[in-house]
Amino acid sequence: IDLEEIRKLVEKELPEQMWLRGGIHILDQMPHTAS
Repeated sequence: IDLEEIRKLVEKELPEQMWLRGGIHILDQMPHTAS
């Protein structure tokens, strides 16, 4: 799956106010904090 597929799926399945306007970023791993 690539970023364009994710964007199209979101725009198809979710209402416009929930679209990912800030962009999509794929991470290798989630950042961790000390807490």
